[in-house]
Amino acid sequence: MRVWWLTLLLGFVPSPADAGFCTACARPRFLAQGDRHPLSVALPLVYAQTHAGSADEATVTVLELDSAWSLTLHPKVALELILPVRLRTIEGDAAGVRSEQQLGIGDSQVTGRYRLLELQTGDPLDLDLRAGLALPFAGTTAAPQVDLQYVPFGQQVLQLVVGMQATLQLDGARLLGFGWAKLPLYESGPGFQAGWRATAGAAYVFDFPAFGLEVGGGVYLERADRWRDGTLIPTTGHQDVFVRLGLRLFQDTAWPTELAVVLPVVLSSEGPATIHSPGTFSLSVARDFAL
Repeated sequence: MRVWWLTLLLGFVPSPADAGFCTACARPRFLAQGDRHPLSVALPLVYAQTHAGSADEATVTVLELDSAWSLTLHPKVALELILPVRLRTIEGDAAGVRSEQQLGIGDSQVTGRYRLLELQTGDPLDLDLRAGLALPFAGTTAAPQVDLQYVPFGQQVLQLVVGMQATLQLDGARLLGFGWAKLPLYESGPGFQAGWRATAGAAYVFDFPAFGLEVGGGVYLERADRWRDGTLIPTTGHQDVFVRLGLRLFQDTAWPTELAVVLPVVLSSEGPATIHSPGTFSLSVARDFAL
């Protein structure tokens, strides 16, 4: 049975600009394992939290529910769509940071997948390439009145998304290598300049009859978002290493499920604020359909 596992940020996935730390920086949210069914749907639920400032002057918490769709058009070609809905909470003691909750649609993502390589001799090896766009469906602000609340749910501009995944099938296990990048294509009207994001890493998956275990890690690089005058968005712009742990249940049923945690460590940050996160937690349920 084909299982499509998504985390993100996912990749990113919330995306990095919205939550500070993202599931997508652990594994791209568009990663797929196999392509036996024409249509796959996944519903990842993600909780992420970011603290900014030397004394945690601001805390940004995101609870996100995605609907992620993968339509196989050809054994080597698939179209993928991610539609996120986010509940974003801001709490803080710093001047100019007001506590509030916001609910809305985040930047959506449309990508195409092409299987460049598929070797069946010896240990099977697959290499997938992906490219697409992150669409600025989220709301915008007219001016940087409060830096931490510059945009509730996205980065305001079209972004080019490129990525790859290599999967090596072993005896009772799989070895994954992955990488992706999001590149803003222009500056928004109010003068907001979104920063680029990129990640790369590897994971080892132990496959058992009833469940699977994944242990992985990698690096995450993010250029800070900023306004045209050079003012940085405090919760963005950092370089991390991370560990990802995943538990996969009900693998042989119609509703395979994954529990995962991402534990990041910030190596450096671009702005004056100290950034850290206790981790990102996710629950994902998938379903395949034969059309």
